[in-house]
Amino acid sequence: MTACSVARADIPIAIECYDGSHLGPPDTPTRIVVRSPKAVRYVLTGPGELGSARASVAGEIAVEGAIFEALALRTHLPDVKVPPR
Repeated sequence: MTACSVARADIPIAIECYDGSHLGPPDTPTRIVVRSPKAVRYVLTGPGELGSARASVAGEIAVEGAIFEALALRTHLPDVKVPPR
């Protein structure tokens, strides 16, 4: 299982993950760059959009291109939450 495998394959923007995996169209001007496993942990353990915000502020995840296209991706992600240890 790769880091990018948590999202559906039919997303409109690219996601590039720290482990070299990628998802989405390769030629899109907007992409999300997941820089570390910590970013995935923030997203999965934060309630609502708090985890994504934490990952962004910490520099563990970045959006290159149109931020509103990236925000629209929320409808393509599974509603998975893991309680922190």
